[in-house]
Amino acid sequence: MKAKTNKTGISITAKKYFAEVDLKNLRVKLKQGTTNLIDFYLNGSVRGLGKTKGSILYDTALQYNSHSLHRKKDRYLLSVKMSGKNSLWKNKEIVLCFKEEYFTYFQKVTAGSRKVTIADINYGTALGNEGLAEPSRTSINEAYTLNPWMYRSNIPEKGRADFKLTSRSPAPGGEKLKDEYFQTPGGKVLIPPYAVSLRTGSKWFGIGTLEIPPADAGLHLIINKTQTEILFDYNGSITVPPGQTYRCPEIAFLTAKDKDTVIEKYIDILYETGKGEPSQQQWEDWWSGPIFCFFSDQFFKQFLERKTPTKPEPEMTPNWCTQKFMMERIQAMKKLKIKYRILIIDYGWFHFMGDWDPHPLRFPDLRKIINDLQKQGLKVLLWYNPFYVDTRSKFFREHPGWMIKTPAGKTFIWKRFKTDITFSDVTIEGVRKHIKKNLEFILSDKPGCLNADGIKLDCTHQLYTVKTPVRNPHYGTGELLMKRLMKFVYGEVKKVESAALVNATGGNPMFNSTLDQHRLHDASSMDNNCYDERAFAAVKCRTPYMDTDDWFSFRKFMVRGQLRKIVYGIPAIYALNYRGDMDQTAEYISEENHRLLRSLFNVYLHSPVNPNHKIFIDLERKIFSRTYKTGPLKGFYSALTLSGNQAVASYRDGLIKLSALADTDIVLPLPPESGKEKIFAVGEDGTKTKVKFARVNDDLVFFAKKCSRAIINYEIEFERKNNE
Repeated sequence: MKAKTNKTGISITAKKYFAEVDLKNLRVKLKQGTTNLIDFYLNGSVRGLGKTKGSILYDTALQYNSHSLHRKKDRYLLSVKMSGKNSLWKNKEIVLCFKEEYFTYFQKVTAGSRKVTIADINYGTALGNEGLAEPSRTSINEAYTLNPWMYRSNIPEKGRADFKLTSRSPAPGGEKLKDEYFQTPGGKVLIPPYAVSLRTGSKWFGIGTLEIPPADAGLHLIINKTQTEILFDYNGSITVPPGQTYRCPEIAFLTAKDKDTVIEKYIDILYETGKGEPSQQQWEDWWSGPIFCFFSDQFFKQFLERKTPTKPEPEMTPNWCTQKFMMERIQAMKKLKIKYRILIIDYGWFHFMGDWDPHPLRFPDLRKIINDLQKQGLKVLLWYNPFYVDTRSKFFREHPGWMIKTPAGKTFIWKRFKTDITFSDVTIEGVRKHIKKNLEFILSDKPGCLNADGIKLDCTHQLYTVKTPVRNPHYGTGELLMKRLMKFVYGEVKKVESAALVNATGGNPMFNSTLDQHRLHDASSMDNNCYDERAFAAVKCRTPYMDTDDWFSFRKFMVRGQLRKIVYGIPAIYALNYRGDMDQTAEYISEENHRLLRSLFNVYLHSPVNPNHKIFIDLERKIFSRTYKTGPLKGFYSALTLSGNQAVASYRDGLIKLSALADTDIVLPLPPESGKEKIFAVGEDGTKTKVKFARVNDDLVFFAKKCSRAIINYEIEFERKNNE
């Protein structure tokens, strides 16, 4: 890497890019080869909140003062200092760090004799009293993110694209989609990495945030064909005392050969800088599941029983989520011989959220039920949300001042599942002590507690935005509050029981330490690629192993989707009796589909996912596999899909199990140096029948019948010559 100083600025020639800094006009031009990627305006703006409601103090009077450039081992550090009279800030410093494959940028602002409460931060566009001026210049054709609502999009010829990468979905009754080309609020439900890949002609570059800001989004880009703007909305969450300095969020600019590599490089940078968190620091074998939850069956049942089944919103009637219904589903699983390890008792086991006491009619002795299920070899998770509060709860009556208020000063009320719910303010220490007490009650084996094995942490995407006034904003707001809340819950769970499982939705490398099991969550569409794309994003972000989820229980995901899920994650069944689309239909599941599910679960349990497996997903070619990292089959498959995703096989020791969803030819790869192969068709009663096959190089070729008739699975035996 080389740096060259000239009369107007500094140029950096690096391995992956060329950057030219114009100190006179405070711009940095990023180029790859001869292609101009972005002409980025460095000054930007850090605006303040005025004394009157809605008033803004503008950051416009600062001017260039001096700069310094230093070489430090593998990088160049450029500091640009600005100052001026009658400015909102006493001074500002712009810092750029140039490395071989990327460069980073952030601002530092220092308050004068008065404190400044930050309204918002803008990178790439100067904000003046009369609006926008000097926007960053780009020529963008396409954008790509790992946000599950929008993985890719062309940039419109007219209007603009609004990328709001955040952990939140639109707040209930609050934030609405802007009247623009499109907008991507919230994860619905995934916390996407704060990075966007952008294409200029045939070249790709990316912009990503390298930390979790106290803003309403980790990264908010507004892009049209020729301009790019980067926003961080603080809404007063940070106040800078007189004479103190505040360091604004750091972002990275990087180039790569394609859109996926841009995201991969961004994630590499997070780990290189210590911001990315390792997953699966702890592992308990039972965490690999499979998972059974009866929530969707209950949903469909209530849907069918309505006289006018429109907009099927569950109602917390006395027959909702009952012990009786749960035991019926458990007995059905036993009868169908579908094996699982984890039972989730979902939304509705409680009497009142906030108190988290079991419902006296639905579960008159929940501790005994949990103990009985544990004696049968099952592990039990209870549904939980740390900030939901039922207005009928004792907690609400005793602490009304701990609840979130509307701008008019009234307690926020949201009607969900025909119940009045409010949100507690988790920045209040008393609220967090109450959460700690609730978690101990749910997880502890002490007398009077429930002794559950873990929690399904749900609906965190509905945590209030940075625009919501909280008691102690210094604890955290926006994305930073989400991280601190999830980390707090995780830590308190582990204090009660270190082996307890925290099942939650993550997806961002900076959130990996807040959960043990990453739930993919499909609540958005009938798109058949939905789960695969979410799993692909999770693998990129190095999340803990995935609960592939099933709560919406679309019919076409039940078997075909499950075949792929048992390769890249932990399979889950949320509807055993019914399937549909939860908006229009509910149909009874056929015996054939039950038999196929049993066959698939048998294959999964032969080699369930664990930290010794590396997952591979090729979305374009629809290839799904995982391989062993260590052990006798190191480098070879632990599971993979076959025959155009009509069959799936799992490997362990000297045995392979296989399931076929249709009559199909199988080309089955064998581990190196294998021999003495035998193939058996396994019947319903366990009897085995030899199957003819041919060996072609290191593959076995044979014809498999659909595993829902006389054959329930195939077993392939083999021996290895060098089984070290």
